[in-house]
Amino acid sequence: MDGLLENFLIGCFIAGLHDEIRLDVKIKQPHSLANAIGVAHLIEERNQLQKRVPLPIRSAPPPTPASVLAKASANPTAGVLGLAQGPRLPANSNTSFHRITNQEGYERREKGLCYYYDERFVLGHRCQRPQLFMI
Repeated sequence: MDGLLENFLIGCFIAGLHDEIRLDVKIKQPHSLANAIGVAHLIEERNQLQKRVPLPIRSAPPPTPASVLAKASANPTAGVLGLAQGPRLPANSNTSFHRITNQEGYERREKGLCYYYDERFVLGHRCQRPQLFMI
């Protein structure tokens, strides 16, 4: 846009940013629109990295070698990572597990179907019933 002051363009750009980016860009006080856009990209990238890599939460001090040895000698069946226990399902659980084969997945993809239900798969598709995946 010709004829508009650079400060006005910067202000319009910053006003249109998401809340989690806007304040950080204002703090940097960019002097040009190109600078404001660059700062916004960097802040957005930082925020995405912070969401992807959760910071460890420590509620208790790290165990000392003596406390680890004491626990290991108290329970000789415990491994390095503790007792091997998987998630437990209630005894009356009527969940069924169905694992699709590569061939089934290929056929569903060819037909444009959801992997789990006989629904059309489109961009932004969400299954009617949520799935729980265990590793």
